[in-house]
Amino acid sequence: MAFFERLVATPERTEIVRQSNEEKAQALLQSIKHNIEIILNSRQGCTACAPQLGLKDFNDATASSRSLCVEIIADIRRNIELFEPRVRVNRIDYIQDEYDLLTLTFRLVCSVPFKSQSEVSEFDLVLNSVSQQFSIQ
Repeated sequence: MAFFERLVATPERTEIVRQSNEEKAQALLQSIKHNIEIILNSRQGCTACAPQLGLKDFNDATASSRSLCVEIIADIRRNIELFEPRVRVNRIDYIQDEYDLLTLTFRLVCSVPFKSQSEVSEFDLVLNSVSQQFSIQ
């Protein structure tokens, strides 16, 4: 749950609710996924206060598909390392799907510190080439 979401007071949410560690971990992962989705769907230069936020425009890329994937992976890694401090990127792999040529899928393997441990999590970052938007699965 995002910081500002926790601050909102509504008549239904006046009581204090204790969450289990599992619920807290799930809320943390949901918040991380949401933030990564915002980061990856931003375009570089879209905000004056953080000009390096967001991915480059790859529409003008003249590289081969292999080197383009390497460039996209490097840009994803840079953005997550800069703008999502709650995770440590272990690796990002391109997952080729020969049956769905209109999407690019990247698997993010990262460590998420929680309590005194570090959980390893995997997220699939799916780029729809038609909408040019990432979704996190």
